[in-house]
Amino acid sequence: MPTNGGSGPLAGIRVIDLSNMISGPLATMILGDQGADVIKVEAPGMGDPMRMVGAMRGGMSSTFVNLNRSKRSIVIDLRGETGKEILRRLIRGADVFVQNFRPGVVERLGFGHDAVRALAADIVYASISGFGDTGPLSHRPVYDNVVQALSGVAAVQADPDTGKPELIRNLTLDKATAYTVAQAVTAALLARARGRGGQHVRIAMLDAAIAFLWPDGMMNHTLLGDDVFRVPPIATIYRIYPTADGSITIAALTDDQWARSCRATDREDLIEDPRFRSIFDRMTHMQELREIVTDIIATRTTAEWCALCEKHDVPHAPILSLDEVPEHPQVRANGTLVETEHPTAGAMRQALPAARFDATPTQPDRPAPTNGEHTDQVLGELGYSREEITALRESGTVA
Repeated sequence: MPTNGGSGPLAGIRVIDLSNMISGPLATMILGDQGADVIKVEAPGMGDPMRMVGAMRGGMSSTFVNLNRSKRSIVIDLRGETGKEILRRLIRGADVFVQNFRPGVVERLGFGHDAVRALAADIVYASISGFGDTGPLSHRPVYDNVVQALSGVAAVQADPDTGKPELIRNLTLDKATAYTVAQAVTAALLARARGRGGQHVRIAMLDAAIAFLWPDGMMNHTLLGDDVFRVPPIATIYRIYPTADGSITIAALTDDQWARSCRATDREDLIEDPRFRSIFDRMTHMQELREIVTDIIATRTTAEWCALCEKHDVPHAPILSLDEVPEHPQVRANGTLVETEHPTAGAMRQALPAARFDATPTQPDRPAPTNGEHTDQVLGELGYSREEITALRESGTVA
């Protein structure tokens, strides 16, 4: 069975991916990067809408290539019985099935959990939804910003001075959901390997978002009762401080780090200031502390503050522009980014998988596919003859 390199920890696992947009495709790319043979099933025409989102070259978008590496693409028209039979053949040889249609849609197509389980009894079936399978919002369409609003993420992002809520300008919750899906699928595969059989794994973006937010963003909503000592949330600590020529962020959380930061700023008098003596004191008087630190940081350049923070071992970082990130010495030292040549999109730069395996190394070597790039190859593996494939193409069942 073709796999992505054959050496990753998921080598030998086949994933049928009916998802599109962000959460599903990123999840299955993670599985593919780790060695699984991921077959992306797309509809005729445009296919996954992310093919048209982002910078474009050679008919390939930057967003799509960053979500669909390590996969093969087959185009099947699932509206007809012939196309459905092709998918059934794929499912019979699969280990994982991933879909992110709105609740009810995949069942109407004929590929709900029970129907797929009848074809492959031990399959891990992953359903990704926006709000869940039931409830007053389950039928609604969902995007990342919608879930940010409902989960409390936008409230946590509120400006500490004005209280105005803000969105994270990044598809944070789509990606948090994707990582949740990838981990859950791997856990289900482990359970299957231990004799527990296949199972249905359900992941709602709303649930993933709230779970992601809860440890810090909802720290004041965890301990219940009127006798709980509450402090401003950790979000109030996050601050960008303007320097004389740029910006920096500093995170002196512990008492020891606070003392070192005071020495770095020549304000040792603040160490024993009763307003700031402990972490609880500092969080209680966060507004006063921010005003003091803001005035101090404005007096020197970013480079000067970075040197002083380094000298006193204070957690800090300059605010880099997007152009500066790839060139940072630590990013280069980690080998975080790799430059490759895509067959149609040309020269490109991507982030490698963050997890590095020493016994089962991963080396993603299959670039994001063009729409239907592997249709003939996959059909051939399923046993279709050249003549049958030609007939399927001529009928519009595949492309």
